Amino acid sequence: GVFSAACGEVSSEPNGAGPGGAGGSGGAGGGAGGDECTSDADCVAGGTNFCAATDDGLCGPIVRKCITYPASCGEGTLHTACGCDGQSHVDGPCPSATLAVQLDTRPGACPAAPGTFWCGEGACTTGTQYCIEGLDTVSCADLPAECVPNMPTCACLEAAGLTACGCVDEEGGGVRVNGCGL
Repeated sequence: GVFSAACGEVSSEPNGAGPGGAGGSGGAGGGAGGDECTSDADCVAGGTNFCAATDDGLCGPIVRKCITYPASCGEGTLHTACGCDGQSHVDGPCPSATLAVQLDTRPGACPAAPGTFWCGEGACTTGTQYCIEGLDTVSCADLPAECVPNMPTCACLEAAGLTACGCVDEEGGGVRVNGCGL
């Protein structure tokens, strides 16, 4: 199997210390001119504009603004994101549509316990598991036996026959794949 670059990498690890803030914040345009809002009713009708909490990724103040989600945002996979609560969370491809907490993209935020790395709402064991970020779930899976004795890498998963849309070798030994529905 071959890892395709078509889907690209799905996760960003700041300094390799946490799940980062891949995706989740911002929006594509501002419904009623980017005006602040208190509810969806304050935004332009039609089902494409929503009143969403903006997020600067630095755990600053939250402001609710009308945004328009891109039509393609529902087509992506889930991913691991760091919350301002210091925990790892599952986030979706639409701007903060599925994340209940504010994102934290600062380097070093959300450090995982020693010997683990974040994967969705939990952690995988470094050296024996890898993280699969898919369309409906984010979960840990056991590494193929041939990848366990050495430092696991995307190349090892590929050699073992695992195919996916993208793979990230994280600093510290974690491996994260975009399963594209696997």
